[in-house]
Amino acid sequence: MTFARYSVLFNNGCIAQSSIEDLKECGRPEKLGGRYTPETLNNITMGQLAELLTAEEQTLEEVLRVIMGLRVSDVMSDPAQSVHGFMNFVTSEFQRIGGLFKQLEGGYTAEQIQAGVLQLDTGGIFGTIDWYARRMGITNHDEVLKVPWLHIWQCAKNDKNVALYERRLNKIMLDNAKK
Repeated sequence: MTFARYSVLFNNGCIAQSSIEDLKECGRPEKLGGRYTPETLNNITMGQLAELLTAEEQTLEEVLRVIMGLRVSDVMSDPAQSVHGFMNFVTSEFQRIGGLFKQLEGGYTAEQIQAGVLQLDTGGIFGTIDWYARRMGITNHDEVLKVPWLHIWQCAKNDKNVALYERRLNKIMLDNAKK
């Protein structure tokens, strides 16, 4: 069934709940709207990621426009399973990406917490964009929006690993100095 036909039936309450549940199991289609779909969202830019993350909701219209450069009208003749599969894929990718960024959180020392690190409002998408711009000496945040999000995440991971290493090294040096 085409997505157009499915949409009409769905909007008129003519789709069984079991059919709706089945569509939640559809996977990423190879093509949508005549274009190949990405295998992952690793190559989208920070700007694309930010645009979708800051949207009130990730509607089909927004996802198609930002990721595929398509309109809903471009996919109306595609199978409903393909359109739902694409949205399932995007949802899964956003969960994966969110998990990667979650790995970078925390790891604060008692002293950092005592000093108020948890009260700093440096997180979220703007905080990440601002941190990367400062890290790279970029004065225009719009330049950061053109960088693939995975590149930015890798830099943040590297910085976290270096900070943890330096913390361990300082503790070892302090312990050795006490001997």
